Amino acid sequence: MVPALLLHALSPAAAQTPTSVWNANVGAHASWYSDPFSGTAGQPGYIEGLRMGLGYTMNSPRTQLGFDATGAAVFVQGTGGSDHINYAGAFAVTHQSTPRLSLRFSEAVVSIYSNGAPLLTADGLLYPLTTTRTNDLAGGLTYQLTNRTSLTLSARHTYAGFASTPGLTNGWQFRTSASLARQLTATDSVRVSYSYRYSDFPDQPIKNTDTNSLTAGWTRQVSQRFSFSADAGVSHLHRANATSQYGFVADAALTKQLQRGSISLQYSHGFNQAYGFGRDRVSDTVGLAYARSLTRDLSATLAAIYGRSRDPFDPLFGFDTQNYRLGLQYLLARGWTLGGSYAWLYRDQIGTPPRSTNNVNASLTHGWEWR
Repeated sequence: MVPALLLHALSPAAAQTPTSVWNANVGAHASWYSDPFSGTAGQPGYIEGLRMGLGYTMNSPRTQLGFDATGAAVFVQGTGGSDHINYAGAFAVTHQSTPRLSLRFSEAVVSIYSNGAPLLTADGLLYPLTTTRTNDLAGGLTYQLTNRTSLTLSARHTYAGFASTPGLTNGWQFRTSASLARQLTATDSVRVSYSYRYSDFPDQPIKNTDTNSLTAGWTRQVSQRFSFSADAGVSHLHRANATSQYGFVADAALTKQLQRGSISLQYSHGFNQAYGFGRDRVSDTVGLAYARSLTRDLSATLAAIYGRSRDPFDPLFGFDTQNYRLGLQYLLARGWTLGGSYAWLYRDQIGTPPRSTNNVNASLTHGWEWR
């Protein structure tokens, strides 16, 4: 479980009645890749593993807290990798210090053998099968200046490292932002935001860049189940060698709660770090997520992510990615869940032949919950 999921579980609505819940799970999983994006094209690869996890959530009228930890022994065949340990840990807390002031903090640490940690694939990045390590640390506060006006301050540090994979390099970035929001009506709010981003590439000739961005945004709650938000503005990217560039930035999101599920569509355009490639990029990312309960015991998820990345200073660097995934979960019996998914991944980088892979996954998990 990642901090975003933890924070969703720790929503104020869930905190009216104090609760404290522990959960644990054990399971087995297997994956097959028609092409792991490494070695000889078309050579299949297999990954099997055993995993266990432990989680905890606590909700009270003023404080919501949760953590989740998972470890897995992974056995690899035909991908050029070796047997290893996957692990993931996440912690998130929100606290209403005063009626006007709320604080939040979260951290997620992931080490996984895959085509990229979830933090990176969600941003339109795909890699050859490799061990990717990410650390995402975030904190912030929101202060209610008046009944309709609020000030939000936030900071986030993100690191991505790759285990001795040729052509991939480690990197990190720090981002801080301030946002002033105003509730205009019961359904509409507007905001103006400033953000600063610093990227560091320790193994590259140009070791850092910094970005300043100014945006304005609008959110509308169209109905109880449907919401829309959009932000747009200008950004200035500056490199350590004194070259710079201005650019347009934009984000938009649609979210719809269905009777037995949900659907969301997101778009983002702006300057971001191309983790693993030692440079910044202008990226366009489109994401679609759909979840639905088909029966009492069977649920389905559908996700699609398209990413386009270009170096604003180097026309010879760029890549497009596509990531489509369909998943099913079936509740076999109390605590027992059978899962399966199919994914098609595509990666086309300038200067290299495009490659695609079919990925099939199966898992069996048993979980417990107690208070």
